[in-house]
Amino acid sequence: MKDLPLSSALPLLLLLSVSTLVLPGCQRSEHQNLSNISHVSVEAQSMDAIKNHSAKVASATKPISAIEPPTATSQVSNKPISNVQLTKREQIQQLALDIQHSLATHDFAAIAPYIHPTKGVRFSMYAYVQPESDKVFTRKQFTQYLKESKIKFTWGRTDGKGDLYITPLPDYLSNWVKADDFQPSSATLNEFQGAGNSLNNLKERYPDSEFVEFYYPGSKKYDGIDWRSLRLVFEEYQGQYYLLAIINDQWTT
Repeated sequence: MKDLPLSSALPLLLLLSVSTLVLPGCQRSEHQNLSNISHVSVEAQSMDAIKNHSAKVASATKPISAIEPPTATSQVSNKPISNVQLTKREQIQQLALDIQHSLATHDFAAIAPYIHPTKGVRFSMYAYVQPESDKVFTRKQFTQYLKESKIKFTWGRTDGKGDLYITPLPDYLSNWVKADDFQPSSATLNEFQGAGNSLNNLKERYPDSEFVEFYYPGSKKYDGIDWRSLRLVFEEYQGQYYLLAIINDQWTT
């Protein structure tokens, strides 16, 4: 076999050199692309798992209504409920369940959009409403005093000793309203369940309102004397119902 002249062999040598330089680079690029694809795939699976977990948690924490569950759920916005498909009864029931759930889970700020836009919300320690001394907060004040949790208010006098009950708004909601004592299934619309020695003037003070009562019947240990009631009062304003009052009731001397 004859040796090729240098002038003829040179193009062949150059071609082989270029091939060896390009091919490894191509292999590395392909490897990197596969690695990126694998990483994206794992990341997508992780995001799906997080979404599924969040959905399960949301479903597990959703309050259950035993009083004719509404056909639609409320959306917390500037107006409590904007779904015109809800009947009056369904709207009030859903409002009450949402508010009781927020109170029970100490998500107090979530209540602000439900408060009456012009009249605010009044807090009564016992069944007897006292407009001259009961605390009333607008939406803005309610939100403000939740944040300024060191500011104390005089809410009234405790039964028996007659001591002034002085505490910040968040503590009042947690330790006096105590919505976590009540089950959603105990709710009744415009019907009183608890009745003690304290006068009940809800219908006289709020003649054009609707109310939902949550009731705890008390324990066997104390023969039911430790019963408690939570009444949420609503009034219609521009076609929607809003929270007008939060009234507590219990056995009194």
